[in-house]
Amino acid sequence: GGPSDWAAIYPQLDIAAAANYLPNQWDRGEAEAHIAALVCEEELSVAVLRDARLSEGSYPEADKASLVRQAFANAGLSLAPAAPLMDAVGEHSVCLLARDADGH
Repeated sequence: GGPSDWAAIYPQLDIAAAANYLPNQWDRGEAEAHIAALVCEEELSVAVLRDARLSEGSYPEADKASLVRQAFANAGLSLAPAAPLMDAVGEHSVCLLARDADGH
């Protein structure tokens, strides 16, 4: 298949959220997962999306991508439909913060 809509770096707001996210990687069959600190020296634009469906394993990945694309459209930002989702988000020089589970 082609590039995944969800291929990206997944920043978290704090170390506890990052630690909570790690088991997801092993559940997906990854042999390794890493936590790294990132400091931005320039202003960062962040789009925040709150939707519990993003954390539901039974909710199809393509439908999750559609939720994000629709949220951007609702905010007046068009995402390239043929591009993988995270690439399309990056074209706007915006980070996506999906507040999807347990307050994270």
